[in-house]
Amino acid sequence: MAYEAAVLAAPRTFELRSIPEPDVAGDDVLIAVRAVNVCPTDIKKWKDDGLAEMLGRTPLILGHEIAGEVVRVGPKADGISVGDRVAVDPVIRNRDAAGNEVLTGIGSAAGAVDANALLLKERGIGGGFAELVKVPAGNVIPIPDDLSYAAASLVEPLADVVFSIEAAEPVKGRRCGVFGLGPMGLLHVEALRHAGATVIGIDPREDRRAAATQFGAHEVASPGSVGGLDCAFIVAGGPALASASEEALKLLHSDGVLVLFASGPQNAALSIDLNRVHYRRQRIVGVVGFRRPDADGAIALLRAGAIDVDRLRHPKIPLSELGRGFAETGTPGTFKFAVDLPGRGG
Repeated sequence: MAYEAAVLAAPRTFELRSIPEPDVAGDDVLIAVRAVNVCPTDIKKWKDDGLAEMLGRTPLILGHEIAGEVVRVGPKADGISVGDRVAVDPVIRNRDAAGNEVLTGIGSAAGAVDANALLLKERGIGGGFAELVKVPAGNVIPIPDDLSYAAASLVEPLADVVFSIEAAEPVKGRRCGVFGLGPMGLLHVEALRHAGATVIGIDPREDRRAAATQFGAHEVASPGSVGGLDCAFIVAGGPALASASEEALKLLHSDGVLVLFASGPQNAALSIDLNRVHYRRQRIVGVVGFRRPDADGAIALLRAGAIDVDRLRHPKIPLSELGRGFAETGTPGTFKFAVDLPGRGG
């Protein structure tokens, strides 16, 4: 038996390939993918010319925002049954001989890319841009029957946002600025509004500011034209990280919180007035990933209708057009390119 997958065979090059179904043993769980989304983490790897040699030897299957149906389980996959509806925690956590945490990722979501390529080659653990994906039982997140697969595919990114907002609590009744209004920024906008915050969306692009208004921001502004803030969430990554963070720190009131959600270039540095932070009792917090209770919080937000799933998961494309989705991500009118699959038996 085989399954179809969009394989990253070279930088910026996906190929639809037929892949042998992996063995399912131990605590393995095989999932028929029903919904999966494109994430900026995927795009970084798709664009990375430095991976060319490795991909020639050991290709990757990307995609880690996954929801689907369990089709096979290993004998040690306790509490999980064929037919269960699930989302996926894509980070696999292990310890080395010295006891240090070693991360790998489903869909290359975490850890070294070459280690993730070996996951597929040696253990059959790939990513979600495929008909099937194998995951360890501990990475399965059960979803309720009233949550669609489309909504459940947002559990992972939304759980990251839940963790981010918790780092700044309390947010209710406070002016919260979201710097960077791509899809993750828009998830912050919706979740903060649901939590009772006054949400200000900040982005240099007019189309993204307009989108933030549609997603529920109370105010929008371009950088350099924002009033004072109680909380600031830095969702603008890459080269914008430092400038957005420095602007946000200047705008924070006393007892304000700056949450660094995005990452920047290697050795990204920040110039700050430490006395200002000290005397105003401000906090700077870094967050990455999520904890399992945050996934429960994400599911609760989705069930409450706090997230406009259909608007955020746009445009929808077939697996065969994944390359176009990656190339056009971030262009006006696009949010999260999404793939919905019909499912299949195991």
